[in-house]
Amino acid sequence: MKKAFLFIVYLIVVTTLLGLLLEGISYLILQKISKSSGGKLKFNRTLSGYTVFQNTPDYTFPSTIKLNPDDKDVTTNNYGLICDEPITEEKGPNTIRIFLLGGSAALGAGQNNLYQQVKKYPQGIYAYNNSIAGCLKKYLALKFPGKKIQVVNAACYQWKLHQAMLFYLETVSHFKPDVVIDMDGYNDVGNIATGYVFEATEIAWLKSYVDLKTETENRTNKLNTVRLLNLLLAKRNDVSKTHNRDYFVDTSVYNQARYEATKPGLELKSTAFLQVLSEYMGALKNDSVSFVFVLQPMLARGINKHLSTTENKMNTALGTADPHVKPYVYNDPRIDINKTDFNVDSMVGVTSLVRRYFFDDWLSDEMRKKVESNGFVYTDMNQDIQNLDSNFEFYTDYCHLTPAGYKLVAERIGDIIIQHNMIKQ
Repeated sequence: MKKAFLFIVYLIVVTTLLGLLLEGISYLILQKISKSSGGKLKFNRTLSGYTVFQNTPDYTFPSTIKLNPDDKDVTTNNYGLICDEPITEEKGPNTIRIFLLGGSAALGAGQNNLYQQVKKYPQGIYAYNNSIAGCLKKYLALKFPGKKIQVVNAACYQWKLHQAMLFYLETVSHFKPDVVIDMDGYNDVGNIATGYVFEATEIAWLKSYVDLKTETENRTNKLNTVRLLNLLLAKRNDVSKTHNRDYFVDTSVYNQARYEATKPGLELKSTAFLQVLSEYMGALKNDSVSFVFVLQPMLARGINKHLSTTENKMNTALGTADPHVKPYVYNDPRIDINKTDFNVDSMVGVTSLVRRYFFDDWLSDEMRKKVESNGFVYTDMNQDIQNLDSNFEFYTDYCHLTPAGYKLVAERIGDIIIQHNMIKQ
């Protein structure tokens, strides 16, 4: 009996020691692989009661694209914001505070891997210094040497215009910004085409982020050994998907005739998106904040720069369909795509029509009228870069840009801020 008891104690001690050793080794491996994987947080977005999802606070992105050795990893603060200095709600004297909102392009994302089949560009997220926010800060600091310029990146992967508006109300407004820049449009094409905005985001994403938060806070998943296994399995799945992906050619019907047939319906459905823009501007006007709306650059627009050989190849093969835009098919009584005024057999095709024709033909002008009638500034970046030479490599995929492209967009925005006297000397 005594021997059996001692044997059980021995097994418990050995198992505990082996478990602790495995935990320690897993922790060291995680630290070696990635700072963020070794920490408490496992994903760059988390559940939000306002926007459905938002940037994970205190998160270090594991794949920061660095152009210079002294570039720092991109890390969010406790609000989910990205900046090169600590930001408090209290604004110091002689400080100009600018916030940039939008989706992945505003955030500074690298190339989507689907487009690497045409030409490889870095994936991940560009260091702050090389993002639009960082380039804008450098540009304005040179123009206003007597001012302290702060440019805070408040964008988030896959956000749409209404999520940026809600985040402004929830968080950004408390920081008393002087200028808010919103660069949006690409992620909104589905909302524009269907007329569903808030409800579509909730239906598409809410369960996923509730599950993610539940999984992240599960005690078992906090063990280093479990986190390492999850990370290795995720990497294996990513590799297999990349190697097994066939070269994709868009076969959506997006010709002029189909566009003309769907245009009346698109005009009607886009009023929901335009209403969000009006509500957004109402909040900004109430707070006496200067506002610049940038319709972000998109490869698959008719109005565009002189495309390079690479950009033409991307546009021909891939530019009108991307992995973020799926058919809008929902099993939910709040959304019924069949009750539209136009017949649609593929919502991917309709979103292609929005990008290829509708922005150029109607929506961009309507947005301009709405923004300027509220006393704010509007720019359509595709119109703004029409004279850009074909030797200038601007796009890396459907809406993400080269470092030179991000820098150019930042300087164009900077010129708008200067021209409209948003910063007083």
